[in-house]
Parts: sequence; C-alpha cells; structure tokens
Amino acid sequence: MRKYKIPTRPSKQSIYHELRETMFSKHQIDLIIGSVLGDGSLRIPRRGKTAMFSEKHSEKQKAYLEWKRDLLKPFVKSDLYKEETKNHVISSIDCVVDNSYSFRSISHPMLTEIYNIFYDGNGNKIIPNDLDEYLNDFVLAVWFMDDGSLMWRNGYY
Repeated sequence: MRKYKIPTRPSKQSIYHELRETMFSKHQIDLIIGSVLGDGSLRIPRRGKTAMFSEKHSEKQKAYLEWKRDLLKPFVKSDLYKEETKNHVISSIDCVVDNSYSFRSISHPMLTEIYNIFYDGNGNKIIPNDLDEYLNDFVLAVWFMDDGSLMWRNGYY
C-alpha cells in the first residue's frame, strides 16, 4: 500500500478488504472502460456481490497486457496467467489459441458500478445511450488498441 501511496488505517482486516474501500484513479477507470469496450470483461462471480475485471490476449499482445496490468496495480492480484494452446469460441467461431495470457482484478464496488453501465441484466455487454459521457482520448486509445487496426490504402487511413 505504501509503495502506491494509498492511504491506510491500522486494521486487522485483509489487504483485499482495504483495497475494496480504496478508489480507483480516474486513469484506471478510463482504462477499465476502454477495455470493456474492447477485449476486457467484467463479471460478478456466482457467489459474489461485486464485479471483477479480467482480460486475455495472445502472446503477440503480452507486452500490452502487462502494461494494462501495471496500470491497474494494486487492484490486480498476481502476474499474468499463461494458458497453453486451447480451443476457444471467439465471436461464435471455433478457434485454436496458442499461448494466451490473462490477468484479473480483485472484486470491487467501483467495478460493479461500471458493470451496471456496460452490461445488461443477463451479463451481456451493451453500449449505453450516454456513451459519449464516458469517452475521452485515453478511453478511445485503449478501445482502439484492443479492437482496432489501422490500414493504409491508396493514401488514406
């Protein structure tokens, strides 16, 4: 907690309980929103009440995922988790993914607030009607880095 200059009070409670009472920075919230619009996801565990954030990328995007994980510290529990070759369904298509990496955050009330904005009652991602209120250059950059690509054709992007 001291390393990240997060104020604490003497407590016998676990560090995770104290982190759940610590607010995310604006930059961290923007990263979560951009990621939820892209490849990241929020979910409320079956027996839980608050949402957690997770994201998975291929080995080619490992450095990008590490950057995200580092920006979300201390709310991220551990280093990246490596998953060997595995079958996945991506956009309703069966795919084989080699060496993917993922991380997840702790459950947190702030993540639940974001979940309630960007997910419907069945846990499906939605685009809220007031999306423009959540967008800024950083959110758009993260969203683009997750899902976008830049192609040069005939002198135009």
